Amino acid sequence: MAIEQLVQTTPELLKLHRERIDVCRGFACLTEFKRVFGTTESNELERIIDGKTARRNEDGEAQWSRKYVRYTKGSAPDDKTLKAAIKAADQAKRRKPRTGFWRDNLLWELAQEPPPSLERLSEIMVMLPHGIRRQLYHFSIPENHGRQFHRQDFKREHALHLRKRATLASFIALLALAREGEIREDDSQHGLSVRCAFEIFPIILIDNPQLAARWWDLFHVLKLAFWSRRYYGGIYFDDLTPTNTALGLVAKSRDRHAELPWDARIIGAGMQYVPRKPFVLRAVHEQQDGSIPEKS
Repeated sequence: MAIEQLVQTTPELLKLHRERIDVCRGFACLTEFKRVFGTTESNELERIIDGKTARRNEDGEAQWSRKYVRYTKGSAPDDKTLKAAIKAADQAKRRKPRTGFWRDNLLWELAQEPPPSLERLSEIMVMLPHGIRRQLYHFSIPENHGRQFHRQDFKREHALHLRKRATLASFIALLALAREGEIREDDSQHGLSVRCAFEIFPIILIDNPQLAARWWDLFHVLKLAFWSRRYYGGIYFDDLTPTNTALGLVAKSRDRHAELPWDARIIGAGMQYVPRKPFVLRAVHEQQDGSIPEKS
């Protein structure tokens, strides 16, 4: 049995979860178009990217397809649109849009419920940049068929190193480690990985406005998939909240090296969490009746 969710995952909740992932992906793609072409206005993007002009109805009124508006509802660009956007950017001497990167980002796959298989997680980890893979794999002696990848045993230092890098790739690596820990029912691997991912989440949003465009929805996607879990003995984190994310965004926007009032210091398999003073942010136990205690 996988690590328990704090909330019951009903079919309705899972449907909402999938819709939120699609909306976050759509906004990420739309934001990337804005960074290249300077607008998210659907009619203007149709004119710039697709080279279309408005059709006129019988009364002479302009009619557009509203194609790019649908991204805000969860649609994503098809391959034809991606190619047209690259061509339009090249003709306008603008930077090449990375919309395909955002449409197919591994983040969306890792956030799906149920999680990817262990085999797929291994494939995802191998696809990450070299500097990230070094924290996950070691190489055997080169053989006739090339170097062989071997997963290292999870160590606390690996997760903390990925947290220190604070890049989108390291964030994805932490989520992959958390999924692996979930499937293997390894509370320490899952708990430390999601803890570190949460701590760098504000920096990820600041550095990637494509994700920040709908960060509230993205937070709830990650909460269901990663942050809302109950570990052995009833322990769970009670400070992985949107409020703390917002506080982190403000603090890191002013000084990206600012120390936040929470820190991943999980000791052993007991999941003990020691916050920095004077803040009282802690992993708590459920009460005897199974309810979650209120924060004082």
